[in-house]
Amino acid sequence: MTQVLLFNCPNRHWLHFARPLHVVATRSIDGVVKSLRLIEELVNRERLFAAGFISYEAASAFDRALTTHPLTDFPLLWFGLFRKPQIVPEPTAVAEPTYRLGEWQPTVNRNEYRERFDAIKRAIA
Repeated sequence: MTQVLLFNCPNRHWLHFARPLHVVATRSIDGVVKSLRLIEELVNRERLFAAGFISYEAASAFDRALTTHPLTDFPLLWFGLFRKPQIVPEPTAVAEPTYRLGEWQPTVNRNEYRERFDAIKRAIA
C-alpha cells in the first residue's frame, strides 16, 4: 500500500496519506513541468491533497543552465494525490528494521571535498 507520512509544522501534528487516487511520476526532464501542471489540475478539480517529492536532479527542468548528477532510474518527481489525510500520533521507531545499509564510503577524498566546498562558497559570494 502506498503511504506518505508528513509532519505539519504550523499545526504540530503528523499527517498520514494512504491509498492515492492518482500517482503522478516521471523520470524524464521534459516530464517534470508537465507532471506539475497535471498535479495542480487534479488537486484543484478534485479537491485532493498532493504529497510527494521533486528530486534535486529535476533542477534543469526549470532552468536548462542548471546541471546535476547524471539521471538514474530514481524518479525526478513522484506525487500521490489523496483525499483528506488522517491526523496520527507521532510515529515510533520500528522495532526491527526491514532493511540494512551497507558500509558508507565517501566518493571523494578530503582534498577533493575541500576544493568543491570552497568552490561552492566562492560561487555563493
